[in-house]
Amino acid sequence: MEHDALAADGAIVRIRAVAPSDRPDLAALYRRTSDENLYRRFLCAGRGGIDHEVDRLTRPDGDDHVAVLAQERGRVVGVASYERMSDRRSAEFAVLVDDAAHGR
Repeated sequence: MEHDALAADGAIVRIRAVAPSDRPDLAALYRRTSDENLYRRFLCAGRGGIDHEVDRLTRPDGDDHVAVLAQERGRVVGVASYERMSDRRSAEFAVLVDDAAHGR
């Protein structure tokens, strides 16, 4: 699955499924994200969970998990995922957008 999308500023952004080979680029996205935006994503302070989050995102998609990313000119500028909860009726949905891409 790959699709192009148009950002508000006219840039073309490629949306595609996350692959295990995206691990370094996703880690870089999380490392360059501000503390404030990491807090908004995880609802807690600190950067200790980045490696675990990247592991979660790069595992194969399945019935309980899907992750997609956004790339602009080959650089990862966002990631979104859902994780089905144990009750099978609800899911956690999360989005992280590169600080530099906010509002675009």
